[in-house]
Formats: sequence, C-alpha cells, structure tokens
Amino acid sequence: MELGSWAKPVNNRKRKAVDDTDFAIENVMNEGDTLDCDTKHIKTPKINIITKNVAAAFDRTSTSSRSAEIILSALIVDKHLKHEDKSCYAIKATFNPNVPITLHWDGKLLPDGNGSRVERLPVVVTGAGVSKILDIPVLSSGTADAQTEVIHQTVQEWDLVDNIAAMSFDTTSVNSGVKNGIIVQLPKIMNKPLLALACRKHVSELILKAIYEVNGGKAKSSQLDDFLEFKKKFKEIDQEDFQTYADLTVTNPKDMTWRNDVLNFCLSHLNEKQTRGDYEELLELTVIFLGGKPRKGIRFRKPGCLSRARWMARAIYSMKMFMLKGFHKYMADLSFLTHLENVTLFIAQFYVRFWFQTANAPAAPRLDLSLFKDISAFHDDKYINAARKTIKNHLWYLSQVNVALAFFDPGVDAEEKTEMVRALKHHSTRTKHSKMTSSYKASQINDNSTLKDFIGAETSCFFEILKLNRSFMDTTTPAEWSTNPEYQEAAERVKGLNVVNDVAERAVKLITDYHDKITTDSEQQQYLTQVIEWHRQRHPLKK
Repeated sequence: MELGSWAKPVNNRKRKAVDDTDFAIENVMNEGDTLDCDTKHIKTPKINIITKNVAAAFDRTSTSSRSAEIILSALIVDKHLKHEDKSCYAIKATFNPNVPITLHWDGKLLPDGNGSRVERLPVVVTGAGVSKILDIPVLSSGTADAQTEVIHQTVQEWDLVDNIAAMSFDTTSVNSGVKNGIIVQLPKIMNKPLLALACRKHVSELILKAIYEVNGGKAKSSQLDDFLEFKKKFKEIDQEDFQTYADLTVTNPKDMTWRNDVLNFCLSHLNEKQTRGDYEELLELTVIFLGGKPRKGIRFRKPGCLSRARWMARAIYSMKMFMLKGFHKYMADLSFLTHLENVTLFIAQFYVRFWFQTANAPAAPRLDLSLFKDISAFHDDKYINAARKTIKNHLWYLSQVNVALAFFDPGVDAEEKTEMVRALKHHSTRTKHSKMTSSYKASQINDNSTLKDFIGAETSCFFEILKLNRSFMDTTTPAEWSTNPEYQEAAERVKGLNVVNDVAERAVKLITDYHDKITTDSEQQQYLTQVIEWHRQRHPLKK
C-alpha cells in the first residue's frame, strides 16, 4: 500500500523535539541503569512510526497532512519527555560529590514563552572536579526571603546540605544585606557556617565603574551615553592614526617601569583561549596602548552593545576613544579626553592584571591587598580615592576567615606564611572554640597592612568548614609545605573553590537558549536543563 499524501511532510519536517537532544540515554535508560555507561559507540535506533496500518488509518479517517503532523508531533514529544523525566531522575540519583562544594545563584528576568517575563533563579554548585546545575526555578518574588527559601529547598531536594561549604554571589543588597541578605539567612537556615565568596569579577567591575565615574560619567539611561557618539562616528575614524603610552600627557612615559611586565602578561594571556570576545579585546587594546603588537595584528573592533550591563564596555571604549586620534575632533569637552587618558592608564597599570586573575581563589587575599597598596603610585588622587573607597567596601577576601586562602597561595613567600602561622596559633591558644561571629568582610586596611594582620580567632573556621587537615602547620615549615601530602591535599581542595559567579550566568544562557525550542512548561524545562547539561559535559562540541 502506498503511503498517504500527508506522509512526506511528516518525514521531511524538522523534528526539533528530537534532533536538539539526540541523547543515547533516551534509548538505554531503564530501571537500575546508571549514567556511567560508554555511549561512544551507541547508535540511536531509527524507528519507522509511519507503518502501513498507521497510514491506512489516517487515510480512512480523512486525516489531513497538517493534522497528521500535529498528532505524530505530540506522540514524539510525549515519548521524548517521558525519557527526559527518567533521565533527570537518574542524574539526580547519581550525583554524589565527595568534596565540599560552593553554592551559586543569580536571579534573572527571562521570557516565559507566553510573551511575558518571569524571574528565574539558577542554582548551581561547584567544587574540585564538580559543576552542576541543580535547578532554575521560577520565583514568586525577588525578595531575599523568597530566594533563600527556594535555594534551601533546592539544596534539600538534591540532599546536598552536608556538602555545601561556601556561597558565591554578586554583591547586591538582596544577597549581601547585613541584616536579611541571602548570605545571612542561608547559614542560619542550614544551621552551619558557610564561606562567603563574593564574586570577584563583580567586585572588580565595581572598581572600574568607580574609576570611570570620577569625571561624573554616570549613565543616565540603560545605555552608556558617553560612547554613543563614538559608535556613530566609528566608520569615519582613521584606525591607523592612533596614539599609545608614548603620547601620554598626564605622566612621563619614561616613568612607566611596569610597562614590560604588563605587556608580557597580556601577550601571554592572548596565547590562551579567552571565554569571551570582550576579554580578548581588552588584552589586545592594552598591548596596543603599551606599544606592542597582538598576535592577530593591530585592530580596533567595531563598537557593539552599549548596555550598562556590559561592564567591560567602560574599559574597551575608553581606551579606543583615547587612542583613536581621529575621534578627538568630535569631543566638545577636551577635559573628557584627559579623563579617558587617565582611565586608559589606570586600566593598563593596575586593572587588566587584576581582572584576569580574579578566578584564582588562593591568590584573592594577596591580590586585593596588593591592589589597594599599588594604586597609591597613580599620579592623580581622585582616581586613587575612588578605587580605594570601592575596595574598602568589599574586603571579602581579607576577612578573618577568607584570609586563610593565602596559606595556599604560591605567590605568598614562606617568610610571610610563617608570620601568618604564628598569628593563627596565637589566636587559637586564646580561643577555645572557633565560631564565626564577625562580619564577612574586613573593616580596616591601610598602606602598612600585611596578610598576618587579618588573621584572627575566626580564621580556624576556614579549615573546619572545608574539613581540611592542618597538621602540616605543626610538622613542617612553610618552605616545606609544597612536598607535604596533607598540604597538597588541602591545597587541591582550596584550589577548587569558585570565587566568580560565571556558572550561574551560563545556566541562565542555557535556559534562555532552549526555553521555547522543546517546551514552555516550567517543570519540563527543569528536566530539559539537566539532560542537556549532562550531554554537553560528556559530548562537548569541538570548536
């Protein structure tokens, strides 16, 4: 029997419900199965759903091509979602990290598939060798209380309360409010102390914002208004006519003894793959400004998004507008050009190296303290004071607890670590029980501060929270730590701490990419997220 006329459109149509998620687990997941199977050589079997009987039934009932397509599509999606539910259950059942993990979250307004926008809260955990999206639920309210409840409920559903050791978050008032912030409520509701690992990228973005706004350059709209004219005139600007550090007027270029160090730092990072194009662009612009040549050549990329949410835009456009001399004639206020020169110099001298080391957890205390001290060498007090004010408001990694990260920082020499150990033992003998009672942030810092000055009675909590054996402090000197097995094990665990909140942003990207491709149902989207993440981790696309 020949198939009905409706068959071809069904066979040829795009089966996005299946093609987007061609998972081997769809066909192998049965009760008792695990996800630790070798799927490399498993081929997804093709099933001919349009049999002679099906074709005859459609013809007999005068089912049109369009109606047949709708019926078959519903059957395919229903089958797909059943496998998705089962796969999601198996993923949750087999997730059992054996290391302390960090809890991440980041609320975002996202489309709901019905023309409206809802607030969703990605909840993610990371640790040494661990990265897992737990859920991206819809929030009934964006308050700290509502988010805390959802986060805690999610952690309970995954049975991870005992594993959670730290919180990673953006420093918004909802998250870090002193009285009712999420980071205050979560330890209470979990009945355990947690490390507060404020997102270091977010803090560094606030430093850049403070520097840029020294000249009063606060955005009055959702866009960075100062750069609109530059974007409009970019095509008219001669990109071969640019200036570098040698053309500075605010300082003597001969005094830039740091130039070669920064230049080599940027060139080295350009040899590594950058996760985002604007990160690469900042490195390239810094190299050009310092008189070097990036491996892809000297180029000034066309301006893109000017949203205030694009923090890196302040750095990138400030540098371009200063270096491209052809734009200067369009500036109504030449004092703004001097400001751009100062911003460009500050970025090159201090900011770029700090930014590209933000993810280094053990180095966080040293880098924060060094930045605070180093910027005193800048030639203009207005920029020094603006940067220092922001740094003082965000001394998260110089708290009595988090300063312990520096014990595992190769950049801290043995002599300074010896002083830190001495300070820790001094406070330990004076306090019988270590308990976190003070602020998550240090309150004092000055040009004479050293890392040992931030050690206190609560520093011991760091080791207890992460369940670290600190016997190496009693049996070996800091100069010998690198060969000590206990120290090496502890260092690996500390190195696995995630001090930036990028994973929550990537979870937002995932749910955004797939939110209307297969289903708009909120619960099914959660299942979809689990399965796609599982498949991506095991079968990454080659780029």
